[in-house]
Amino acid sequence: MSNATLETIKILATVIISLVAGASTVISALLQHRPPIRWSKLLRKLVELLRRLEGTTFILTFVGLGVLAWLLYEDRFNWLFVQMEIILIIVVTISAAGALVFAKLYKKSAVQNKKAWAIWHSRIDIIFLIFFILSFGRLGSELVAWQRLSESAKFTSIAWDAERKDQWDRAIAVTDKCIARLQSKADADQAALQKAGRPLPGTGHVSDEEKARIFEYGQLNDVATCFFIKALSAEASGKTDLALEAYRKACGYTYARAWDTRGWFWSPSEESCHH
Repeated sequence: MSNATLETIKILATVIISLVAGASTVISALLQHRPPIRWSKLLRKLVELLRRLEGTTFILTFVGLGVLAWLLYEDRFNWLFVQMEIILIIVVTISAAGALVFAKLYKKSAVQNKKAWAIWHSRIDIIFLIFFILSFGRLGSELVAWQRLSESAKFTSIAWDAERKDQWDRAIAVTDKCIARLQSKADADQAALQKAGRPLPGTGHVSDEEKARIFEYGQLNDVATCFFIKALSAEASGKTDLALEAYRKACGYTYARAWDTRGWFWSPSEESCHH
């Protein structure tokens, strides 16, 4: 089985497990509430059916979230994702726990006929559920997008995140890992393109054909970008010599291009040579 097939299966598994875990958490919380009389008979029957499966939904919640945690643990690159999205992960965890806890508290208050407490527990539970649905949906989409990135693109994504947050040492550490693993391939691609006399790729908006050609050299692009990010971070943290060396390295990758999410390419080499 090819690596591409395995990655596709992993992405699909992530999507399915995320949906199961998220839906199970919401259903588990909602089943603690009594269905209003105004609901249709069909909907009330559906709720009653789900209520009989209440134990199953709780199990699915913890199993689904557990498998997601394992997916983050088994891939060393996913730990970088956790570092980047740690605040969102904390929000998801707290909101999921809050939704389940206050759902149980609501049910207990309703059974004991403590109407005032039941109302407050219900309202708080709905707030936690809203936070969970929004944050879990965002986390799921971010995780799927992360799984689709190449190894080198994951390095640059984390490095840019650290640089934007002024975490200079972390940005330098991540770019060093990228450079150590992928520089030899980037150097080989740069040398091969120079030897073949290939024209330099364009910058700004380019045709779909040229865009595809640029993305063929992902490791070259990302190593050059990592050197540039390392230089920016070193310069910002007062490490002048390290910054100059990184700028010099990035300047040499003339065939590398970095993708701006706003829709165009730019040259790490040109930007670095200016320094």
